[in-house]
Amino acid sequence: MAELRSRVFATNACDSIPGCNIKIENFLPRMWSAVAKGFIPHADGVQLQEGLLRGFKLGVDVDQMTGHRWFSNYESATTVGRAGVAAAVAKRVDAGKTLALGPMGHGMAQAIRCAFTSSCIFPMGAVAKALLPGQTPDQLEWRPTSDHTRTGLNAATDMTGLRFALNALDEISWFFSSDYFMRVSDVADAFPNLPLHPDVWQYFLFRFFGSDGSDALQCYMHLTADFGASGCPGTFHLFYFKGVVQMARAEMVLTLPMAVYVDDNMLMGSDRAQVDAEMESFQEWALDIVGLVFKVAKDRLAAREQLALGFIWDSVTLTRTLESRKLESYLALLSEYAGLPTLDLRQMQSMAGKLHRMLMTLPPGSACLAASLFELMSGLKLPWHRRRTTRRLRADFMLVHELLSANLGRGHYSYAHFRTAPAVWTDASKQARYSGGGWVSACGAYDWFKYGSRAARRPIDFLEGDTVVACVERLAHKWRGCVVQFFIDNSSFQKSGAKGRSKAHRLNDLLRELLALMIKFGFVITWTWIATEENVDADHLSRGRVDEFLRTVYERGVWTSTTVPEPMPDIGRVRTLPEGRGNLAGGLAAEGRAQAAAAAAAAEAEVSSVGPGVTLTELLARASAEQPGDGVRPDGCPAPMPAVARMRGGWSTRHVLLLFGLCFVTGGDCMPLSAQQASLTYSRASIYDGLPAALVGYLFHFILLFILCYFIS
Repeated sequence: MAELRSRVFATNACDSIPGCNIKIENFLPRMWSAVAKGFIPHADGVQLQEGLLRGFKLGVDVDQMTGHRWFSNYESATTVGRAGVAAAVAKRVDAGKTLALGPMGHGMAQAIRCAFTSSCIFPMGAVAKALLPGQTPDQLEWRPTSDHTRTGLNAATDMTGLRFALNALDEISWFFSSDYFMRVSDVADAFPNLPLHPDVWQYFLFRFFGSDGSDALQCYMHLTADFGASGCPGTFHLFYFKGVVQMARAEMVLTLPMAVYVDDNMLMGSDRAQVDAEMESFQEWALDIVGLVFKVAKDRLAAREQLALGFIWDSVTLTRTLESRKLESYLALLSEYAGLPTLDLRQMQSMAGKLHRMLMTLPPGSACLAASLFELMSGLKLPWHRRRTTRRLRADFMLVHELLSANLGRGHYSYAHFRTAPAVWTDASKQARYSGGGWVSACGAYDWFKYGSRAARRPIDFLEGDTVVACVERLAHKWRGCVVQFFIDNSSFQKSGAKGRSKAHRLNDLLRELLALMIKFGFVITWTWIATEENVDADHLSRGRVDEFLRTVYERGVWTSTTVPEPMPDIGRVRTLPEGRGNLAGGLAAEGRAQAAAAAAAAEAEVSSVGPGVTLTELLARASAEQPGDGVRPDGCPAPMPAVARMRGGWSTRHVLLLFGLCFVTGGDCMPLSAQQASLTYSRASIYDGLPAALVGYLFHFILLFILCYFIS
């Protein structure tokens, strides 16, 4: 090991480490040529050269690594995944990417402690690979995992310059135009292509069985990167995307747009033959010049309907659809999590990534359905930290479940096929004595209203958003299959609309209503900020200056000479804010409240029709007579057991029985005592005092019935 270390510093890491296939003698001259042409920044070139010459440290600050931190492997690696992990370790050893040090005994432990002042033996786990088409559960394959968080290596990693955004999904949505073709290719052994710096070798130690049938532990050391260190993705992004891909573009090997997601490559173009030929040329160039190998056997040839990154992309319909197996697992997970009382941080983080994919099949603006999950995650740091789920979170999970079930995981990634609807300008005003809203559409429709005293006390950003909701409710039926541009001079709500979510609950509730309307009527809103000085026409309407509006709307060109004004029927009304904002059912909320009020009125009328003098026994007899015999409903299903409401702070059956019993005993006189009555002293009395003898038996039986019902409930 000492000889290998000295060889790295004497020559370079790529030639010294047997498992490193990078051809540094070809790589560096072409990289500096790409730097000179402006394809690679000079700072990235310097960092790349240093990593290829001496190895990559992956951002690890060696000074923070103190002591010897050794851990045992997880049960998943030693039991169900043992064969898969052993095969993966043997493959790395045979390829020269991992060094087998020998049996892990007392002598090996002493040698490691003498050779290094600090070291880490990270614990290994195993995760199951996804089942391929045609595979059965007993053919499940397992891959090893490296937990460098447990050893503290990830905590000692400086991520400066290693963080990057995964924009591949957005890039596909942008480049995969109508009738385009896409080819998908994957780099073989992505992270293990990176040589490690000798200063971090001792932190990539692990122990495992020498073979599947042996129980003797062997000690191993990684010489190239694995898939558990937090600095690996950023380092590989620097090497592959900022280095190799840009070098290929500088040499005109790559000319078509290509989205890169870590090691997955999606090449797109309008000509199928060109897309396939260019990807094959890039693979040959990468092998000959750089030394990178691609999984050619798993390549998916160029097609208009292509599977990439978990979605099936269709350039004919401009839609992306979740894989059927992913859709089924997502629906099951949503149902499970919607019924859990608590979630830990690990579950929330996993669901956050999956929820992002689910929402990508819904219209823009659906990000508001994930706000409750991120709000619950806020402040949690360790994976086992837990929080109680909220009613809003559970409702969002079930709502996404219903929407995914309705659209079968299919949504648009581009709206180029949609028509363009007339643009809309909206505005709201908030003054000491007047608050109002107004909007105008290029089609000629316009409206203005004054907010009531209670609504006028809401913040201005909420009133701006409420004006947009009021406009959409009136015009949404005209916009099916359209993209509508809204001009708003309030940056707070405009930015929230563009993101589809907001940190403020009041704005999130409005965005949920807009999402409901977009789903119901099949249109999309695009949000554009406009300066207040330019939003003159909507500003006149929000302040009730209709005459000024009718003059400027033609002068400024929002309306042409052929535009016919279409005022709303109740223009100039006083607008009161509806209750229950944020209900995704949108217009169904008012209908539901009306039905509930009608049902309550009917129940009250039924109770009042009972009349005086009806006993409890008669009421129970009447209720039982309305039920079919033997508790069976006409449809043949057993009658459901009545649910007992036990809401926090509410009235349970016990409270009702207790109140009824008190009213019965006191003869219905439950009026509170006055101060004078309460100050008097009364002698002890019994409820039987003065009671007619004929009623003593009834009272006794009622008390027994009351006690029995109390404990049964």
